[in-house]
Amino acid sequence: MKASVALQTKLIFQLNRFYNYLHRKVNGFSQKTRTFAVRVQGIPHRVKIKIISFLGTPRPVFRTFPRHLAIVAFSPLPNHFQHAIAVTISRFLNELFYSIRYVEATDVPATFHAKNVRERKRGTRDFRLRGTNTFYGFGRQMEEITPADIVLAYTEEPIFSNTYKKAEFLFGEANRILDSSIISLAPLREEFYGRTQNNRLLLERVLKESLHELGHQILYSIDHCLDPSCVMNFSREVGDVDRKRLAFCPDCLEKIGLLHARFNL
Repeated sequence: MKASVALQTKLIFQLNRFYNYLHRKVNGFSQKTRTFAVRVQGIPHRVKIKIISFLGTPRPVFRTFPRHLAIVAFSPLPNHFQHAIAVTISRFLNELFYSIRYVEATDVPATFHAKNVRERKRGTRDFRLRGTNTFYGFGRQMEEITPADIVLAYTEEPIFSNTYKKAEFLFGEANRILDSSIISLAPLREEFYGRTQNNRLLLERVLKESLHELGHQILYSIDHCLDPSCVMNFSREVGDVDRKRLAFCPDCLEKIGLLHARFNL
């Protein structure tokens, strides 16, 4: 049974790599088109969203809702963080999930710490960054996770993207093919920038990134929202995370509403 699961995981990863390869090939042209559409004056905001969504977003395989959500902690989360994340997801996306489970990643093999690692220097500090595919792969092999689940994972380690090679010290990343997301708490902490610890601000940032990455797995018709106050807006730096609201904009809420109507939720 375990051999079958491992074979299935390897096959999914190979298909995902091929999918991302094809997407990167056309992404250059798509990016120019999206940039042009955004800068054209006089086009209503709603129309811009639809143009960008149509041109540049990967089309994943068909999925149904509601589903089961697994919150996987590669680094243990404080109890009040667990509760706050579950409450926030239930508040905005409750009907899309049968259940929300919290699972801690245990029995992590030695290979997990040895492979897919980058050494980077930031200021005067040295960091070991973990590749996002490592988390996707191990999370999917956990016995507590079934193939039907959506996985929302957390780690204290800095991460880099295996899909976009230059993307490092990410707040988070979503893999739509594997129904998995990983969020790094490291760059969301004030201490990461040499400032005083602030757990309230950390929790607020974690909740925003949780909705953001989960939104990527649900709102397939868009990549990033153009509304700077929407939780689905892209964050280049931690200040962008702080400027966003812990809420979806009307356009994104409308797309969530379409999911409800489509699956009669």
